[in-house]
Amino acid sequence: MDFIKKYSAILKMGLSDATEYRFNFFTQILLWYFPLGIQILLWSVVYKNSGSTTIVGYSLSAMITYYIIAMIVNELVKTEGIEWTVISDIRDGFLQRYLVQPVDFIFFKLVYVFSKKLVVIICIIINLIPMALFFRNFIQLPEFSQNILYFVFSLILALIIFYFIQTTIAMLSFWFTEFASIFHFIPFIYSILNGSAFPLNILPAWIHTLLSYTPFYYMVYFPTQLLAGNMDNAAIAKGLTVETIWLLICLVLCKFVWHKGVKEFSATGG
Repeated sequence: MDFIKKYSAILKMGLSDATEYRFNFFTQILLWYFPLGIQILLWSVVYKNSGSTTIVGYSLSAMITYYIIAMIVNELVKTEGIEWTVISDIRDGFLQRYLVQPVDFIFFKLVYVFSKKLVVIICIIINLIPMALFFRNFIQLPEFSQNILYFVFSLILALIIFYFIQTTIAMLSFWFTEFASIFHFIPFIYSILNGSAFPLNILPAWIHTLLSYTPFYYMVYFPTQLLAGNMDNAAIAKGLTVETIWLLICLVLCKFVWHKGVKEFSATGG
């Protein structure tokens, strides 16, 4: 019961923080329309000049639909800037308050991230209506089937993997004081490797295969393809297995860095 009460309080705290800045989030969601409009114009020109109705198996509507789903998935797996919070806690000594309380710091921050996703989901649902109206001529609605369950499961795993990676990198603050600027260009690298910029299967086959064994592949591309219904049962089973393995690897690595870092933190007095 104490465990439930403790982390329920964390959930409520994160939800409160998320709703406090809901206007900023709504504004951010509305800004999707600009890059989406650019993507439609760009791909329309590409398809027109190619003289073909499909490119690497994607029609124009399928490509735009992929991009829309990828944008939504990307928002759902983002860690809401938790990496900056972790860096601040370590650098400014606020970590001490977690060390003297009966909470697991890593799990505490994960629950906090999940709580903020509740507001994100509500905002996305509200925003889907005008998006569907504005871009209805470019959207190819996926056929929702049993893949929706695999999609949700994969999405949860993707969020946790991304959280562990971001938190592990942020915990390098235990040893390095000035490295936070890395988080300014990491999103660009992620967008290339995770499929949020373009479908990864338009890359050469060997690169696509190589990426399928990295954790980035499962952050956006894999869940997006699941929802679009572009994977058979064998590919789904393989993907979810590899994704689960990466979650365990990232968890162990995050815990390892945490235990090493806390010793360093305690030795220097915060």
